[in-house]
Amino acid sequence: MQGLLFLRWMSAGGMKARWIGIGAALLSYAILVEPVSAQRIRDIPEKAAQIYELVPDLPGSEEDERWLQRVLLYHVRTKGRLTDSRFDWRLTFADFLEANEPIFADQYPPGSTEVNPLNSDRERFQSMTRQDRNQFLAAILEVYGNNSVTNSLELANQGGQTESTSVTVEE
Repeated sequence: MQGLLFLRWMSAGGMKARWIGIGAALLSYAILVEPVSAQRIRDIPEKAAQIYELVPDLPGSEEDERWLQRVLLYHVRTKGRLTDSRFDWRLTFADFLEANEPIFADQYPPGSTEVNPLNSDRERFQSMTRQDRNQFLAAILEVYGNNSVTNSLELANQGGQTESTSVTVEE
């Protein structure tokens, strides 16, 4: 029906046709995409608990689960990144390591206290070793159902290192 309405206005020509086409596209986006985002946000506490079952050694204290929930919220709600994309998670990790985009305190998910937890969360992230971050990423991808990398937890336990060869050039 929307397509027919768009074509009818399109045949009449003019600027109205463009605006109706854009409006229909935005409405379709809001109807189809937004519920998925809301579902991803509602699932965060459950996903955080599952990640902690897989990697119980994450740094921190009794605030661990809330810390992880804030990281997940930042990834999903603030940045709008995909939960099953290894690349998107690497970008989020780089944000916390201050190697990518800056994280603004006013946009960061709030903690249980009045003090913004961004600095302490960033410190926790920076205290993780590369192997810890690889295990963390593997657990996230396993919980969110990304099975594109075989044996991701095994790779993480090895420190993410693969065999490499060095090439020397003789002159």
